[in-house]
Amino acid sequence: MCSCRLAAITLLLLCTALAIGCSARHNQTHAVSPPPAFAEKIYVPGVSDFGKVNDYLYRGAQPKDEGVEQLKDFGIDTIVDLRGEFHGLIENERQRAESLGIRFVNLPGSGWATAKDEEIAQFFSLVRERPRRKIFIHCWLGGDRSGMFIAAYRIAFDGWSPQQAVQEMRSFHYLHFWHPNMARWVKAFPDRLAQSPKLASFRRIPAQP
Repeated sequence: MCSCRLAAITLLLLCTALAIGCSARHNQTHAVSPPPAFAEKIYVPGVSDFGKVNDYLYRGAQPKDEGVEQLKDFGIDTIVDLRGEFHGLIENERQRAESLGIRFVNLPGSGWATAKDEEIAQFFSLVRERPRRKIFIHCWLGGDRSGMFIAAYRIAFDGWSPQQAVQEMRSFHYLHFWHPNMARWVKAFPDRLAQSPKLASFRRIPAQP
């Protein structure tokens, strides 16, 4: 083989190797980040759709009497109830919780309405209390109204996008067909967080462990 042909082959191999290396570095630079981890689903007797958001925040559906006891076993010391209907059930849960030493907070609202800024501010104040409390938040079915509150938490505290937050809502049986206004509310929440005077103290919150 003549020296000119050998030199050409060598140059071709060198260029190919450089192209492969550049392609690999390009792919590493533009690698797609993994999706955020949704709340961990855990089977809890008496509490449907129970999920662990983190070590201090849990979500789920309306707990039965035995479910409240299970929450106590999880170390949960605060229940946030988002229901505004069935007042007899609300008071029954309050009495059951308080008899076990669990603080009971009711932020009453309609299962068809979006969250008010003052409600979100009160919820955020609870999760920021020190020393940290273990909070369980629920509505009736655990997917719609409570899904909004968790979505707002994810955006403000964990830096999630509204799209990611809505995806987590769907994974906990958010009924978009019946409540499209809630997804719209979540998608608009970053602007609400940035502009609402009631949420001013919760802007630029660093992620919490």
